[in-house]
Amino acid sequence: MKNSNVLNELKDFDLITFDGSCVSWNTGLWTVSRTTEKAILIDDEWLPKSQVVSISMIEKKKYDSDGNFTIVTVPELVINNWFDKMNDKKRGKVYGY
Repeated sequence: MKNSNVLNELKDFDLITFDGSCVSWNTGLWTVSRTTEKAILIDDEWLPKSQVVSISMIEKKKYDSDGNFTIVTVPELVINNWFDKMNDKKRGKVYGY
């Protein structure tokens, strides 16, 4: 499957992951909430498809509530560095207590 096809074939509730260099999203598994022709909604944030630099298919462990896992093959997205940093700055500071 070609990279452009992977983006166009994503549908609601598909699993994806992000490259470790991404600031805005970690390398965990994410569920696509919604897709349109031009963007993907993930965790209440829109990611324009034009900002995806590259895609590769990788295997990840998907854990269930009991701690058991299965191996799934998911798209790993690399996001434009400038867009990724700007997206992260918009969130503001997150504090944990």
